[in-house]
Amino acid sequence: MGYELSQKKVIQVATIVENDANGNQVVKEEKKVVSYPSEPEYIKVYIKDLLYLKDMPQRLNPVLQSLLACMSYKNMIVLNSSIKQILSDKLKLSVSSFNHSLTELVKGEVLIRKMTGCYIPNPALFGRGAWKDICDLRLELNYTSLEGRTFKTAFEYRKEQKEKEGNLEKRQCSICGEMVSEGDQVYYDKATNECQCRACVQNASKDTKDAI
Repeated sequence: MGYELSQKKVIQVATIVENDANGNQVVKEEKKVVSYPSEPEYIKVYIKDLLYLKDMPQRLNPVLQSLLACMSYKNMIVLNSSIKQILSDKLKLSVSSFNHSLTELVKGEVLIRKMTGCYIPNPALFGRGAWKDICDLRLELNYTSLEGRTFKTAFEYRKEQKEKEGNLEKRQCSICGEMVSEGDQVYYDKATNECQCRACVQNASKDTKDAI
């Protein structure tokens, strides 16, 4: 037995005017029930900012489409290891490749990572459910128009910001001259912006003990 879509019934009423045997007009009403299949599941795509995606790598399209198909009416995409495996298998990708594409979509601001395993498609581009709820979501996420921006520019901007943040976290050790991360900085003089790394401090302490 084949799969049947649920039917939506519409009653059509037609008015028919006829003449009877005596030449008098008789008005009749005919009711006809017409059945249409229910509309398939769908999401909203907002064309105002759609050009934002014009330079998104094509290899990300299948991943994005598979994720949008999982979007709930709360505009949430919930992913766990099992769902990732299922989607990866459908796309004939490894899970690591799928995760890499997921990261790129976040960096390109097509997806917003709400928490671990929970993503929201950018409400400037996609939505599902009532418009009021989507408007509330835009306000919650501090939505701004993507006009004049593209996936590539957003991706590069986030990359540059991350590099700047990484450079700020690292300082040059005044003893060995190596760039060290904040976690490996044992001594830091804010006035001179000089620091000493953990290894140099430990070596200096060892040398002092040996001298004694």
